Amino acid sequence: MVILIAPLLPFLVKRYFCCKINKKVSILYCIIIVSSLIGLLRGYVDFANVVLYLWICFPIIYLLFGDVKGSVSSAVSWDALFRSLRWWLIIIDVCGFICRFIIFRTVDDFGFAYGTHFKGVSGLCVVNAFMVLYYLSHLLRSEVSKSNINNFLFFFCSFIFCYSGLTAITFVITIIIYFILNIKPKNLIKAVILFLFGLIVLMYSAKEIIYYNIRNVELFMSAEDAQDNARKRVMYSNFFDLMYSDFSVDVIGVGPGGYNSRICFLLNDDSDNIFTTVLGHHMPPYHKNDIYPLWNRAFVSFEAFTDGARNKPFSSIVAFGAEAGLIFLFLFSLFWFRSMNTFRKLSRKDGDYLYLFLLNVFMFLLLITEYWFESSEFILFLIIQNTLIANKMSNNRL
Repeated sequence: MVILIAPLLPFLVKRYFCCKINKKVSILYCIIIVSSLIGLLRGYVDFANVVLYLWICFPIIYLLFGDVKGSVSSAVSWDALFRSLRWWLIIIDVCGFICRFIIFRTVDDFGFAYGTHFKGVSGLCVVNAFMVLYYLSHLLRSEVSKSNINNFLFFFCSFIFCYSGLTAITFVITIIIYFILNIKPKNLIKAVILFLFGLIVLMYSAKEIIYYNIRNVELFMSAEDAQDNARKRVMYSNFFDLMYSDFSVDVIGVGPGGYNSRICFLLNDDSDNIFTTVLGHHMPPYHKNDIYPLWNRAFVSFEAFTDGARNKPFSSIVAFGAEAGLIFLFLFSLFWFRSMNTFRKLSRKDGDYLYLFLLNVFMFLLLITEYWFESSEFILFLIIQNTLIANKMSNNRL
């Protein structure tokens, strides 16, 4: 549904926010269009891949980098959005605890009420992280209250019990980055307490999860084991080989939808959905040679199940570099880093901007490890960010 309604998102934003296309958005759009034309001429992508890429990614880029000047509607309220998200998530998490410890008693069923769509329980883990980071940002600013502590503990436990190892590692790195940028003895004590609390919860609830993720890291670090047991590493290796072997691909990429973005998997030979019905099946050569052998129907069959984050050859950052070129990837990252730095500076006076800083660091790191860019969770991140910024901008004008 998110993919189908993606082109409507800018119109909704225009209706409720003062949000305009700026130079950053225009530059990224131009690079993608040039990459599309060259990729089509060289036969590296099909027209269907380009169309679907523009359909999905143009609106998301607009939401991420467009200038939000404020709210133009009283219907847009950060408090109302946050309360709604918080209560819905509490219901989903409570159902998760019931399913996990009473009804089904299996790890993956914590995400039962969230649904089995796309990312499943990993998506629920990410959304819980949104709430954890919100309350953590207040606690880091010494805004300690019973409500903040209770909410933090509940959502942190919910985050842990989703058992998404890669998301947890990304969360830890986010916190490490914060403490590196704010080195103080007091902050170090907070970091140690947070780490020990998470470790204790895991040790008493699912010790095997810790050992499982340690083994995942070992498999990922071994070049020999990675061939069959950590294909994400093979994906990174193939990407670097591609960049090393073809300078033209470095500059402009193979073309949008031509390597390992979600668009490729929506249209390849293993997919049957509304897009293949309309656009047909398409297997661009680089996707077919470098990525499809790493992730296809044979790997996810019940008889030969080799799932897990270490085996999924997905990464939005790799997709940007391979499909739109390193120039696009550099500018995309630069524009985002500048936004993060702005939030970091503003966070010295306003805790809401500390939340936005942590949230943006977390999401950027997620894009390195998976293709969250085209997910409903990433859209939710953009809705949270734009609503909060719009409300703060509107309040500042009053």
